Amino acid sequence: MKRLREQAKIGVRWLGCGWRLLRRNPWLLLGMGLSSIALIIVLSFIPFAGSILLALLVPILMASAMMTADNVSQQQRPLPSDLKLAALAKSPKELFRVFNDDKRTMTVMGLGVYALTLTLLINIAAHLISDGSWVVDFTTLGIGTLFKALAAWLVAGLLYLGLAMTLVFTLPLITLRGESVFRAIDHSIKASRRHIVGLLVLIGTLITPFLVGSVVSYFSVPGKYAIWLVGGLVVLPLFVTSCYCSYRTVFPSK
Repeated sequence: MKRLREQAKIGVRWLGCGWRLLRRNPWLLLGMGLSSIALIIVLSFIPFAGSILLALLVPILMASAMMTADNVSQQQRPLPSDLKLAALAKSPKELFRVFNDDKRTMTVMGLGVYALTLTLLINIAAHLISDGSWVVDFTTLGIGTLFKALAAWLVAGLLYLGLAMTLVFTLPLITLRGESVFRAIDHSIKASRRHIVGLLVLIGTLITPFLVGSVVSYFSVPGKYAIWLVGGLVVLPLFVTSCYCSYRTVFPSK
């Protein structure tokens, strides 16, 4: 139990580090968060295919955001006032920054296809386990069907956690350190296993506004998207900067 608390504290420290990094250039990073959450909301209106397309984009967006976070970490002081609007204006382009690096583009695109494929397989597995009920309003389900839906969500959650473990350190190792993809994935899985509780702290922070919004949707659909928008605006860049801090902690500069 003591070990779990210590690991949880590491996750909290990563969040604190991520928050300090976010404050160095909030206009750029929050602008990226706003652009990302707007994209997520648009894709959420596309049944089934939306989540698949998002899975393809996540490695691209995450790799680009890691490159941006690395640049921000090298700033010695907060962004000057006269550059704030310029930083905000260029924030949407920063989401696809990885395409400016020809050496990394194909690798990250391959990881996008990898994430898309596993997401598709996970969704199919959850659909088979629940007979399709995992995407239905839970309040309309009988007891037996509800248990199937909950089991499907549990299995999907564990599989998505495994997918996250293969990517969370892989992307910065590839884009910032230049490691080969298979070596980076191996390092990412091993590091994630050692720091699983800290990683769960970061993931829990990321998904909180989306879970809250999903609960609110039973009462107000506009309320759901309002929570997603406001929460995602801050939580998405905070998650990225915190993951960057975790990467720098687990894999110190050579």
